[in-house]
Amino acid sequence: MQFIFGSELAHSVVNLVSTSQKMLLLVSPYYDPWDHLATEIENAVAVRKVSTRLIIRGGDDRAKQEPNTERARRAGAQVMFLSRLHAKLYLNESEAILTSMNLLKSSAFGSWEM
Repeated sequence: MQFIFGSELAHSVVNLVSTSQKMLLLVSPYYDPWDHLATEIENAVAVRKVSTRLIIRGGDDRAKQEPNTERARRAGAQVMFLSRLHAKLYLNESEAILTSMNLLKSSAFGSWEM
């Protein structure tokens, strides 16, 4: 186990996505990825054919969240919505990150996350 702090956490999430080979699961209540992360998700899905699932907060937040998932969905990612989702978990076939960080630019670069 390793503790990751600050902007290193955002880099670690992007690295987890970019090194995925078979499967990728991204669980985040709030999803509006920064451009580098969105590009890496697209590459995982469309280029490397990684089985990718996004689980995002639904319910009252679904209408606000859906447009942010369009890029990943067009690439072929499966998107699911869960009401009252609070968990943040990012994993591929070889590593996992359990964190307080949502997949938002403001969380990745403007908040103290661990």
